[in-house]
This record gives sequence, C-alpha cells and structure tokens, in this order.
Amino acid sequence: DAGYRQYLITYTATYQKGSGSGVNTLGATSGQCAPSSGSCSVTLPTFTLNSGYSAVGWSTASSYSDSYSFISYKRGTNYKLTSNTTLYAIAIPSSQCTYVPDECYNCSSLYQPTYQSCVDTCRPLCNPASGGSVYGPEYQECLTNVFRPCVEACSQTANQAVTQCQATYCTPVNICE
Repeated sequence: DAGYRQYLITYTATYQKGSGSGVNTLGATSGQCAPSSGSCSVTLPTFTLNSGYSAVGWSTASSYSDSYSFISYKRGTNYKLTSNTTLYAIAIPSSQCTYVPDECYNCSSLYQPTYQSCVDTCRPLCNPASGGSVYGPEYQECLTNVFRPCVEACSQTANQAVTQCQATYCTPVNICE
C-alpha cells in the first residue's frame, strides 16, 4: 500500500557543531520526522556557548559568512526537511554580532557623480547670447542669480543622496540571536 510506505520513510536532520570554538554542547545530535506530501519539520535544538560567544543559529553552512547568501535559523524554531540534512550550530565572538553592511561604505561615492550630473544641467543656463561676452553685465548677473543657486541646489541634492544611502545601509545589523 503506497500510503503505508509513505510513513516508513523518515528524514533525518543531523546536528553538528560548526567550525570555530564557540559552541560548547548540542542539545541533540539528530532529529527525525516522517514526511507527508514530500516534507516534514523538526524543531531545532538548543546549544550552549563557550564564554565570549553568541549564537547565530543553525545553518546548512558549516561556518559563518557575512555574505547575504548566509542563512541561519533560530534555536527552537521549526525547520522544514525535504531530504536528509546536516545542520550546523553557528556561534561567533560576541564582539562580531553587529556589523555595518558593505553598501554603507559606498555611500560617500554617490556625492560626486550626483553633484556633477546636476551641475552639468546648470551650465547652459547662462551661456552668453550670440556675440555676447562672459564679462558682460547680463552674464555676470545670470551667474549670480541663476547659476550659483543652481549649483548650491546640486550640492544639497548630492548630500541628500548620500544621507538617504546612509539611512538605508549604515544601520548596524545584529546577526546574533
């Protein structure tokens, strides 16, 4: 009977310490479940930490990486199994629990291209009339009343771009439980 055979299959989650010396003991070394419709869930066990370390959680990667592709799951939460899987207890030094995303360090580089692009739109505003002189009073008045305010607005626009980037990317992220 196919329905009966379905329950003879079990998936096993094998729990191991991740690389490094932060994890002291694991609350369990494995967990099993019987799939229904191709998957089932296990509750991720606790693990204790050595002094000076904090838990990141459980991961299919054996060591912590600060890349966006690193995914961790909190202790005590359900983890969906679709096959036998090894999960690693990940802990890092507590001093490394917060970091600033790399994108933050690129924010200041937004100023110059944003400013320059804007200033390029200001330049033609005061071109001397055909045959006119850059030393003429109309041109000088345009510089004072049109070009300089335009450039000042460009500086404000560039500063706003940097500020918005910093607000988005420069908030420290806590990666520990």
